[in-house]
Amino acid sequence: MQLETERLRILSLPQLKLRLEGMPRFEHEAMASPAELAEKIPSSCPWAANWQIIWKERNCSVGSAGFMNVPDETGEVEIRCGITPAFQRRGFMTEALRAIAAWALEQPGVTGVIAETEPENTASRRVLARCGFKPVSATRWRRLGPAEITYRELPAGEIETGLFASFNRYQEVKRCRRRENGRNVLKEIAFTEQWSAEDYRLLAEALRGAVAAGGAVFGAFDGKNLIGFASLENRPRGSRNQYLQLSNLHVSAEYRGRGIGRLLFRAACRRAAELRAERLYISAHSAEETQAFYRALNCTEAEELMPDLFELEPCDCHLEFRLSPGRA
Repeated sequence: MQLETERLRILSLPQLKLRLEGMPRFEHEAMASPAELAEKIPSSCPWAANWQIIWKERNCSVGSAGFMNVPDETGEVEIRCGITPAFQRRGFMTEALRAIAAWALEQPGVTGVIAETEPENTASRRVLARCGFKPVSATRWRRLGPAEITYRELPAGEIETGLFASFNRYQEVKRCRRRENGRNVLKEIAFTEQWSAEDYRLLAEALRGAVAAGGAVFGAFDGKNLIGFASLENRPRGSRNQYLQLSNLHVSAEYRGRGIGRLLFRAACRRAAELRAERLYISAHSAEETQAFYRALNCTEAEELMPDLFELEPCDCHLEFRLSPGRA
């Protein structure tokens, strides 16, 4: 098995061959489990093989990679990759990881590639991000394969806590928007956003209430799994009843950056226009990335502030979107 990139040749070598040809002792120990796996389950190769990363210009090994096991029952497989210190900071890790992960996602039944790294390992996290991985916990990153994503409106009867079984709210926040002296500024405010079982119970209850009141909930699905949703309330707001509230818009951590949020936003806009609203009102999370998303959709600061929503979430950024043709 061989993969080629611009600068690298990546070879998948059987464990026995590596052992016979003088693999370093620490690699013997590190690869003991994959070697045992290969002996017990021959079909596990090349999942149980070591991938040597060769720099074509010098025809020398600069590192190695491999998988921790065969793909699990959900189709996910965990990858590891390391570059020899003397060859680090040259982009080899990014180049190799991108190629091997892409190969893995082309294999039958593989739905995602997992990588583990420590929160303080900034360099490794940057590499994973460049290779298309998304953080799904403090130490775990995931890159998904191509998905057939479908969108539909959800009836109240379908909105139960179990609907969110595969949804991952995880978000690492580093900087947030705050109002200071009449200006919208970025502040160094770091925390992790995640929902509890109680949060999901209250969410399902609120979404059912929105539908019962004449609003709408739209879902994005990868197969049977909910991976994104948006909710529109049917309570006119503002001095001229010009607003309807976009009360939720969320995409599961590993699916962000694929345009799913934009399509859900458009669905909410269409329904709001049908309900004769002039604008959407959005009490939006103040995280830098969330605000960049809404600004890219041409959302602006709300001309009228809704006191009850501000009291509920005083740190949110209160935005609006004008429902003019072609704006969504």
